[in-house]
Order: sequence, then structure tokens, then C-alpha cells
Amino acid sequence: MADDDERIDSDEDELKRLRGSSRYQTSRAAEDVQHADTHDAHSELRQYQAYRNRRQQQQQQQQQQQQQAAHHPRQQPQSERRKGLLSFGDTSRQHQSSWREEQQQQQRDEDDADMDELDQEGEGEDDDVFRQMFPVSFGRSSAKAKSAKPLLGVARRPEHQQQPAVATPLPPPDDDGDQEDPVAAGGGDAAEDDDISEAELARIRAMMGRESASPGGGGGSGGGRGRIPCAYEVEVPAHNKTVSALSLNPKGSRMITGGLDYQVRLFDFNGMTTAMRSFRQFEPVEGHTIMAIEYSITGSHFICAAGDAICRIYDLDAKPVQKTVKGDMYIRDTANTRGHTHMITDCHWHPNDKNTFITAGHDATVRIWDVNARAYGIDQALPMVHCLKAIDKRNMNISNCFVICCTYTNTEAKAIVGGCVDGSIQVWNEKKKYGKPDHVVRDAHASEVTCVKFTKDNTRLISRAQDDTMKLWDMRQLKSPVHTWGNLLNVNAAAKVNVGLSPDESLIFTGTSVDKRNKDGFIKFYSSSTYECVQSLTFANVGVTTTVWNDEINQLVSGHTDGTVRLNYDTSISQKGALLFIAKAPAKRRDDMVGFNEPVFQADNLPKIFKETRSGHLRKVKPRDAEREQKTKMPQKPSTMAGAEENKLSQYIAQRINKSTIKDEDPVEVLRAYAEKVEENPEFIGRAYTRTQPKAVLDYSMEESVGDQMLHEMPQCPRCGLKMCRCGYMQSQEPPSKQRKVG
Repeated sequence: MADDDERIDSDEDELKRLRGSSRYQTSRAAEDVQHADTHDAHSELRQYQAYRNRRQQQQQQQQQQQQQAAHHPRQQPQSERRKGLLSFGDTSRQHQSSWREEQQQQQRDEDDADMDELDQEGEGEDDDVFRQMFPVSFGRSSAKAKSAKPLLGVARRPEHQQQPAVATPLPPPDDDGDQEDPVAAGGGDAAEDDDISEAELARIRAMMGRESASPGGGGGSGGGRGRIPCAYEVEVPAHNKTVSALSLNPKGSRMITGGLDYQVRLFDFNGMTTAMRSFRQFEPVEGHTIMAIEYSITGSHFICAAGDAICRIYDLDAKPVQKTVKGDMYIRDTANTRGHTHMITDCHWHPNDKNTFITAGHDATVRIWDVNARAYGIDQALPMVHCLKAIDKRNMNISNCFVICCTYTNTEAKAIVGGCVDGSIQVWNEKKKYGKPDHVVRDAHASEVTCVKFTKDNTRLISRAQDDTMKLWDMRQLKSPVHTWGNLLNVNAAAKVNVGLSPDESLIFTGTSVDKRNKDGFIKFYSSSTYECVQSLTFANVGVTTTVWNDEINQLVSGHTDGTVRLNYDTSISQKGALLFIAKAPAKRRDDMVGFNEPVFQADNLPKIFKETRSGHLRKVKPRDAEREQKTKMPQKPSTMAGAEENKLSQYIAQRINKSTIKDEDPVEVLRAYAEKVEENPEFIGRAYTRTQPKAVLDYSMEESVGDQMLHEMPQCPRCGLKMCRCGYMQSQEPPSKQRKVG
């Protein structure tokens, strides 16, 4: 115990010396050393000393209790005393006390041996919990922490890695704990045995001084924000053709994809299982590919450019909310049209305003839209707010110089940048009335620009084009690029290859396409400070189209030409996302489940007793569902409209009592029923003629006028069938004396 106390009271230099072993340098072991770069040496030493003090106090208390129990056997637990009595039967009390002392001494020896073994090897259960809080074990280096292994997901190893994506973690202490520090010794024998270079020694010194040594300067203290999450990969079958658009909501809980199969699919990571099915699928426009799609900054809506001149807004359940106006293509000045006249190629939300977004199209314009603008036309669609015109080499706004991609600046959206089909990059600064661009980089690329993206400080711009290059620009001087990366294949005309930044912006990454010569796709990561290739992820026989690195879940999501979406993650630095469904098996079908055909109804005429669920099935609405959904319990209001009927019991009874059935009666039958009664008992006129005229004499003749009598006497024409002849045949048959003379 004295040796342990001396080791506990050692200073920080001794702790550094203990951490000089090269056990961790031979393997990556990301799960065991995820926090090795972030913990401070002083806090580790203080916490470990406090832990050791608590262990010593507990041991002393146990020894005192055992000594008191040895002198006072009555204070032992009743179970122990019963055990002694049952073991020895009727032996004397003296033999019982001696046996207890031997048992207690043996227990104390075993406890001391366990404590020594715990101090030497660090295999105790309490140390396991404590070791998880720290990246380095304080016991022997042979004790290895258990690494988390997902139930689903393919472990992958980067094919190309010129330098580590993050600084390698510090090694744990050696077995003896007193080996010489290779850093303090200037290399020496220890450096030769461990094969540590001078650069590695300098890196360890910098890390001991709490300085970050990861690429870009941001990977050492951000909880893995600079490390590439590529330890495991999950492949989600999303589309039948190439994935052309991909977006994640800000929280990283939902994903939306669009493809060349004209479909849009929505995925919810919280509700997904290993079956990896989407919870919603729809086709915005029949036969139109999805060009762009993006969630809003709040994640409550998303916009979709479906290959036509209209941009559509949907809610979280993919229900249409609003759409933009389609402009008049016969108006020459595009600024006078209320919307795009040609296909929309890209769309993005405002970085701060949830009601504003921009679109770019083949009509050589970038347009700004406001969701709360006054609707226009019969369709009540959104009209544009501003129109930004792109120009060609002749400074003319024509459709030959259409805009392929666009974006806002990140913080305050003081500028809008568009990449055009002629390879130019055009910038519009914020102003009250937009027009032609303020800055034009005419020969930025040799081919069409597929993506432009700003850094967080808005001073640097990254562009990607189909000339197989990616360029970094300084917004303060746009004459020439700061750096150019080449040999990045980009041949997908329909699906645009994008660029991205790591959460700490220490890495710049982009995907590559495949062709007959290059059959493997890559996601290449470059340092934003040294511009060197840090790492490359290989995808066999499949190209990469769009890639997103979500900051909230710290996972890399990429769309590919085979229609799949692949989620790359690391269990040590990633959270949620793919980790939510890789171990969740789908529900099993039971044998007692019976299938039946559900009723079929029209989509626009669904009965009130049925309700459509999220899965598309119909469910009967329970009587109390409306009351549960109603926030407040209010009595039924009286009807105020004219002709409204009130459903009251008293009114119903009164209507039944005083109900008039005259509408349902036959008048002939009613009169015949009264005829017999009149003959038997005449009450009115018939009583006066009972004696003088017992038999009624009725006149059934009808009075005819003179005209009717003349009409009955006239003969009917045999040709036209009329008594008033129209054909003239009757007049020709009359004698000449009676014929009418004209003139």
C-alpha cells in the first residue's frame, strides 16, 4: 500500500511519463480512445486521486467493521450467527468464537489480495465504469476496453490515407509504469523501439501542451467534429435509378431523397428498422426527374424542384402547401414575368429567414421568393419578389447562359452566388432592386458549374464543375482561385456532384463519378489549410452524386448512381441517425394474423367514419376521437342560420305529433272515401233535394264557344292532318266560287 500511495501522490510529469507507451499507436481503436485528445491532464490526475482516496476510506471502514465484529460476535448479522450454530451444532462457545476469528481473518486476507490485484491489473468492476470516463487506463495496459460493435453495418477501411484525418490519440501507460519518456529523452532507445518519428514526438509534445494538431486545426477538441465518421457503413435502398437530390433536416432525424426515377422518398430514422423502408413516397410531377430538394432551417417544410418551371413546398408529411407561379415564356424581359419560364435546376432556403428561398433556372435567372407573399392568379400561386439576371460574354441576359446552381452566404445572406453553364461564377450583392450581377468570374471553369458553397466566415467560396476540378476562391479577390484540385471525375449530367465541409470546416470533401476507365467512385477529403488529400473513401463500381455531413448526428450521408443512400458513421463520435435502426428488427408476422380486403373509397370523397393513417390504410374513427382531439370542451352552439334544424328531443316529438301527411296522400282516393259518406248522410245541398228529387239529375254537358264549334265542324286535311290546312290542299279542293282571290 505504501508503493500505491507514492504512485498516487506523483506529479503531472510522472503521469505524462506513464502515458508514453506505444500500445495505442499500432492500432486505431477509435472506440477506446475517443476522448484521449480532449481530457486535461490535471483534471485526470485530480479525479483519479479522489477515486483512490474513496477506495481507501471504504477499505478502512470495512476493516474496522470486521475488527468490531471479531470482538463482539453478537453484532454480526443474524445469518452469519445462524450459519455458525448450524455448522458446529452443540460445540462450545469458545470453539465458535475461534472459528469466527479464523473465518474473518481469511476474509480479510482475501480482501487484501483482491485489492492488490485490483491495484495492479485494474480489472475491478468499479474500475470498468471509471475507465469508461477516461480514454486511458490507469492500471496495466493489458486491460482493454470493450469496443461497441453494431449489429448491422459493414466495417470499412479507407483505401487511401496520406495523413491521419485526426491526431492519433496518446498511448496508455506501460506495464511497469516507470519507463523513460521518449519525448523527454529526446528519442533515445525508446523512440527506436517504438519506431516514433521526430514529427510524431513533436505532435505528442503539442498535445501534452493542450494544442490541437489535427488537420485544419479543429479536430482535436470538438468531440470528433474533425474526425471522419467512416468506421462503419449502412446501405439504404432508396431508388431504382441514380439519387439526384438529398437533404437532412437540421436535427438529423429525417432524410429526404429524390432520384432519376421521378420519386421522392421520406425516411424517419426514429421509426426505421433493419428493413430500411421509407414512410412516404410520392411523385411530384409525372415523368420529371428531381433536380433539387432541401429542408428549411426549422425542418418544418421542404422545397422540391421537380424538373419543371414550378417549385413546390411540402410539409413534413409530404402534403403540398404552396407552389410558385409559372412565368409567361412569350415575354422577352424575364424581369417582367412572375416566375420561371423554363426548368428550375436548383433551390435553397435562406440561412436565417424561414419564409424566403431562392431558385435558379434555365431561363438564365435566379429568383427570390417569399412564402407569405400575396398569392396570384386562379391557382393562388406564389409570385416572385426579385429577379436576378445572369449575363453571357456579351453582357446579355439570354437563355443560353442559364444558371445550374445557386447559394446564399451563410451568416447574413448579404450575397447570392450562381454557377452557370458556361463555367462562369456570378455574384449579386444584397440591394433593394436586383438586376445584373455585381461580380462575374467569366473563366472560372471550363465546363458547367455543378455546385457552389460558402464557408461560415463568408470569405471563401468552393466551386465544383464538370471539368473534373474543384476550386477554392477568396471572395475579396476573385481574379484567380486560391487552390485548384484536379482529377475529380464529374460526368453526371442529370445528377449534380456537390461539395461539402466538415462541421469544423477543417476538411473539404467531394464525390467523384464513374465511367468506363474509372469504375470506382470516391469521396475525397482535403485539408482546408494545407490543401492536401487527407483521406479517400472508395465505393466499388458505383459513383457518388451528392454528399451531406450532418453536424447534429456527425454522420456522412451520400447518394450514389445505383440508387442507394449510404450512411457512414463511427460509434465513438456519431449519435442517433443510423445507430437508431441498425439494431431494430422489423415486426414479425404472426401465424394467427388474418388478412382481409379493406374497402375502397374515392380519395376526394372519403366517408367521415374513416380516417387515413400515415401508412396509407383506412381506420374507423372512434366516437370519442373527436372529443380527445378537441382541446376545450364547449357546449353545442345554437344554430343561427336561416332554415337550420336543431336536433332536440322535444322538437322531434312535436313534429311527429303535428306531422302533416297531405303530401303523401292521393286526392282521388280521399274523395272516393267521402263519396259513400255523402250518399248515406248528405249534410249540405243534398239534404234539400231528398224529397223533391230523390234521384240526382246531373248535367254533364260542357259549354263550347263559337270558335270551338266551327273548329269541330271543319274537315281534317288528308295531307297535313290539320283542320286548319297549311299545305293548301284543302283550298285547291274547294269550288272556284269559294276560293279566295288575291289581288
